[in-house]
Amino acid sequence: MTLYSTLAGSRLVPLVLGLGGAGCVVVALALVFRVALLVPWGVALVGAAYAVFLRLRGGAVDSNAVYVAVGLVVTAEVAFLSLRPPVPAGDGRIQWDAALRIVVIAIATLLGGGIVLVASGASGGGLVLEGIGVAASVVIVSAVVTLAARARDSAST
Repeated sequence: MTLYSTLAGSRLVPLVLGLGGAGCVVVALALVFRVALLVPWGVALVGAAYAVFLRLRGGAVDSNAVYVAVGLVVTAEVAFLSLRPPVPAGDGRIQWDAALRIVVIAIATLLGGGIVLVASGASGGGLVLEGIGVAASVVIVSAVVTLAARARDSAST
C-alpha cells in the first residue's frame, strides 16, 4: 500500500513515503517486541499515507481503494494473528480456522468497499458520502484497537 501510494503519486511523494514507511516500521516493531497495541498505529500511518496520496491526487475516486482497504485489514489481522501464543503442534484445526477467518474478513471488506465505491460513483460523491467514509474509517480503527486489546489480553494469559 505504501509503494502504491508512493509510485502512483506525483506530489509530495517524500511525505507519502515517510508516513507509509513509518507505519511499516511501527508494525515491524510491534511484531518484534510483541506489542499488539502498536499494530493499529502502524496500520493507521499506512492508511494516512494513502489518504494523503488521495487528497493530493484529486479527481475521481480511486478504483484501487477497495484493494488498499483489503490490504490494510488483512495486514492488521495477520499481524494480530502472529502475536498470538503458538498453537500446540497437534492442533492444526486452529490454524485453518484463523486462515479461514482472514479470508472471510478479506472478502467482506472487498464486498463492502465495492458497494461504497459503486455508491460513490453513482451519487457523484459529495459531503454525505465523505461523511459515511469517515464514519466507516472510525469504526474500522475502533475495531482494530479493540482487537489489539484482546490480543494483548490473550497474550498475557
